[in-house]
Amino acid sequence: MFKKALFSMLVSVFLFTGLAIAQPTDPVVDEVVVDEVVVVEENVAPVIDLSQEIDIIPALKQGIIYSVDDQKFSYAFTTQILEWKGLSLEGGYAPADTLLGVVSYRLGGLEQLGINVPILDLLDANVGYYVGWKDFSNSEDSKFDHGIAATLLNIKF
Repeated sequence: MFKKALFSMLVSVFLFTGLAIAQPTDPVVDEVVVDEVVVVEENVAPVIDLSQEIDIIPALKQGIIYSVDDQKFSYAFTTQILEWKGLSLEGGYAPADTLLGVVSYRLGGLEQLGINVPILDLLDANVGYYVGWKDFSNSEDSKFDHGIAATLLNIKF
């Protein structure tokens, strides 16, 4: 931090006193000779369409889980890994240090009912069963966990 402040002060002194300005004893080039003109192409790099890249990112699903062993509800978020005929395999995390694997079935969204409200297209109900590894950060206390999972919010970037 001190070195950065000292460097900033030295640069300020050089700029304000004129010590950084070229002196008359510096060599001067009188003439520049170019034999051949080389044309440089502009915009050589390809254009990247970010909308196509963002469409690849899977949606983040927000929901709740009910642990059969602990008999407690917990918040969880998952992302879809595979989908087949309404069934989906999801991977996720619950803030109680639980890694999740969820098999769920899509009950449907509001668009299937004919309701088209822009903000409500995020609502998408899935119900399923999860298995998890609880307290995975502490290997001595980690244990198997399982229960019911339900996701409602589907956030797509």
